[in-house]
Amino acid sequence: MSNYEKIEDMIISAGRTAVSATKEIAGVAKNKIDVKTKEYDLKMLYAELGRAYYNDHKNDEPYDYDVMQTILNAEAELKNLKSE
Repeated sequence: MSNYEKIEDMIISAGRTAVSATKEIAGVAKNKIDVKTKEYDLKMLYAELGRAYYNDHKNDEPYDYDVMQTILNAEAELKNLKSE
């Protein structure tokens, strides 16, 4: 085997290693994106559930949670700001 063929084999081997590493990195990155996407989806579902619960119980007395009063106050403030 000539020096040229040895160099050629080394370059091909290095290329294969680089491609393999790139595929592995891409797989890890895709997994991280999938995890973040699913976490975001769950966050939105929790918000939707919380909004539905709030709307169903906002007129209850006494409020089940202090946060409900805080939300009512924030909604009133927002309404005032929008009317200015």
